[in-house]
Amino acid sequence: MSTAIPDPLAIELWLEILSYLPRAVRRWMIGVSRALFELALDDIYEEVRVCAGDEKSLFAVTQLQYVFYFLLTALLFLFKLRHLKFRHVNLARRVRRVVVAVHPHLPRKRELPTQPRVSATNCHSSPKSITRPNISDQDQSTKGQDSSAQLFSIARHTLKSCCNIRDLELVVNDASLQPCFMSFLKSLWHSESIGPRIRKLDIKATAVNLSALFELMSVYRLSYPLINIENLDLSFCHLHPYIDDGTINYFHIASFLSALEPSLLSFTVSGYLHPHLLGLLKVSSTFTRLQKLELHSIFNIQDLQQVAPLDKFIARHAETLEHIIIDPQTRESGSDLSSRLFVQWLSNDAAFSQQQLSNLRILELAYHHHWAYPYSHLSTSMFPNLNQISPNLTTLFIARIELHFDTIADLLARVPRQNGVCSIRSLKLHIDILTPKLMDLLTRNLPYLNSLEMHVSCASEHLEDSAPEQYLFCKRIRERKYPSWALQYLRITSASSCSKPHPNICIVEAVASTLSTTVVLGLGYDCLCRPSLTSVGNPSSSASVIRRPP
Repeated sequence: MSTAIPDPLAIELWLEILSYLPRAVRRWMIGVSRALFELALDDIYEEVRVCAGDEKSLFAVTQLQYVFYFLLTALLFLFKLRHLKFRHVNLARRVRRVVVAVHPHLPRKRELPTQPRVSATNCHSSPKSITRPNISDQDQSTKGQDSSAQLFSIARHTLKSCCNIRDLELVVNDASLQPCFMSFLKSLWHSESIGPRIRKLDIKATAVNLSALFELMSVYRLSYPLINIENLDLSFCHLHPYIDDGTINYFHIASFLSALEPSLLSFTVSGYLHPHLLGLLKVSSTFTRLQKLELHSIFNIQDLQQVAPLDKFIARHAETLEHIIIDPQTRESGSDLSSRLFVQWLSNDAAFSQQQLSNLRILELAYHHHWAYPYSHLSTSMFPNLNQISPNLTTLFIARIELHFDTIADLLARVPRQNGVCSIRSLKLHIDILTPKLMDLLTRNLPYLNSLEMHVSCASEHLEDSAPEQYLFCKRIRERKYPSWALQYLRITSASSCSKPHPNICIVEAVASTLSTTVVLGLGYDCLCRPSLTSVGNPSSSASVIRRPP
């Protein structure tokens, strides 16, 4: 009888090592030890994709029916794994998230032409030149629908055994809602299926399809209340936003949202402000526990009065909201831009600035980069009166706009203060020119700041420099000292060729030399351009240089 060989390294040490490596490496460690075998299986089957017309999805869903699937997938590793005891490797219990997608390019049935078409280039040719119906397209459509029906039929029974599923994502977009998909979706909300256990629901669809999905799901809200959904994420596929305006059934949307009143904690919406968000918020219920509101919307409005439904929705949840994200751009790529009324709505005392959000702790605002120059020379501010809106605000993020020195000074003048001292503890900005003068401004106005993240376009000794030189900034900033600044975490990044921000080692170490020796430097990478594990910074730096895992 074989006995298990003890792991050469503790699992805690393995997790620390894997945190510095890409997530895919976990699957390569499947034959090292039992603990890493379990970790690899958890990573492989954490998410299951049920995509219509995809053979890989059919294979993946079928795998969940096998309790000892390692006999099929890890056959090549058996000679290494004989010392392990494989008992009750239930793959279905490892699934945490399910993505259900209707293939948007699934061929649809075509009507046969009423009369044959003759080639225009050879009208007097033989009968062979007559274009006949393309039978292969019809066969492909029928085959695709049959495979989708088979996939959804298997998934309907398999997902019932996935007792740990908490996240469900529905990717519909503008695809046609086939009966097999609607029947499968209906089965998910039965009491014995995964619907009552879902905590997070993501839906990506056009307004018409979204209304149809809500109509189906709202049927079950009386028999099986959806009280467990805590996070709702809706993304409107805005191919034809104005065409969808008259076809949305808001009754079914209101019926579905009313079932989430006692449970919803986070609400995320992405789409055009008109008609998508405004129509949705008009019929939305008052969620008694709502803590986070995230809006990604193109402000395609003509006057501020149109934003009244959004103002009323925020006001109804003023007592519970703790985290707000407002972005004047949808999460889908597109050429449409928000109008400048977005800035007026934020700063107008009769709009967003009239809100009283006493429990708000985190505020994230995004702007368009082309708004920076015009507003940097105007007397009107582009920021809301945060001191009046959220007196207890502790975290502030300003994204997608390069802030000038004067703009940052205006922002700091509007942040909340308690007993004359700024209450902001975490700040994240995008700065056009980093100068020693700007660092003086930050230390003077934010004495109790704990975390500072800056994305810097360039750095120089003075704002007036026609050709900014980074080394001049590093030279001048080292002559300053901020020992009493309570900063605990510092991260400074710059643009890179991979389009992802990279930590600027030169600048961050120069700034760190002016701070306390206990400050932590964020040198992690959000891309695959990470240097070797030994390249964690210059050891000669006076501050503690720590490379944080992504």
